[in-house]
Formats: sequence, C-alpha cells, structure tokens
Amino acid sequence: LLFFILATLLCVITSNYKFFLLGRFIQGISIASPTILIYAILIEHSKFNNRLKKLGYINGLLALSMVIIPTIGSHLGLYSHWRLNFFVLLCLSILAMLLSNKTIQSNRNLNNTSSISLKSYLPLLKSRKILLFIASLCFMITPYWIFISMSSIYYVNDLGLPLIEYVYHKDILAIIFGVVS
Repeated sequence: LLFFILATLLCVITSNYKFFLLGRFIQGISIASPTILIYAILIEHSKFNNRLKKLGYINGLLALSMVIIPTIGSHLGLYSHWRLNFFVLLCLSILAMLLSNKTIQSNRNLNNTSSISLKSYLPLLKSRKILLFIASLCFMITPYWIFISMSSIYYVNDLGLPLIEYVYHKDILAIIFGVVS
C-alpha cells in the first residue's frame, strides 16, 4: 500500500506527463500486492470453517470495488478536475493503510504466538505452488488496473471520443466485468 500511496501522491502533485504515467504504472502494479495479501491474512487468522464464507465475501467485495471505483472515478473526473480523482484515491488509500495497520496490530496483540516477519514467510516464498498462485493473481489483476487507469488517455486523446461518451463506455465495461466476475 505504501508504494500505491506514493504513486498516487506523484499523480496528484506532478504536472509532467511522463511522471504521471510512471505514477499510474506503479499504481497498476502495486495494487495487486494488497489483493494477494488479503488471502494470506485470511488463511492465517481465520478458523477453517469460516474461510470459504470469508473468501466469498472478499471475492465479492473485490469484484464490486472493480465495478464501483472506476465508475465513481469517471464521474468525478467528468464533473470536476481530474486531480480530484487522485486526491480522493490518496485519502482512501491512506485510510486503508491506517486501518490495515490497526487491524494487524490488534490481531498481533490477541495472538502473540505468531510472528509477522520475513523469516516466518520464507518457507512460503520457497514453495513453487504459492509463487505460481501469487504470480497468477498478479498477472490477472495488474492488466485490469493498468487498463482502467490508462484507458482514458487512449479513448479520449487518441481516438477522439468525447469525455461524456468515454465515461459511459467505461461504466459499461466495469459493469460487464463485475457481472462476469
């Protein structure tokens, strides 16, 4: 989340197009990591009987967020300055990081037998199956977020699509993605 926050901050403050694209690229790549960590944290901190139910909730929330967030962002950009999108995203990502840290700290206080360190995760990082799972999630999620973050440049600037039509196209694509997910 820290890389995502820094990339979002870069998008908020930069007026250089190359730095803006760099920030968007880093956002697209770094959003995949928290998504993968959700599953690891869930498996580590939940009872076996509740895991499937919680996995369903997480998958539903992720699919719903991939529909709602681009739609809200399109309308924010349409009816206000484009930087408002990134400022709202910056505030929400900082809030998510603070809540994540608070949740992890409270879970750490409840259960002192587990340690969150790189050394405790080394066996997982050596597992070929885990690495393939992580890589597959990254390769599935990253292209979607890069497309969502870069499509406005292609549709509006290169294809000459009016902004209002682009917003409706993006909304329809996001809804189709959500229904298929």
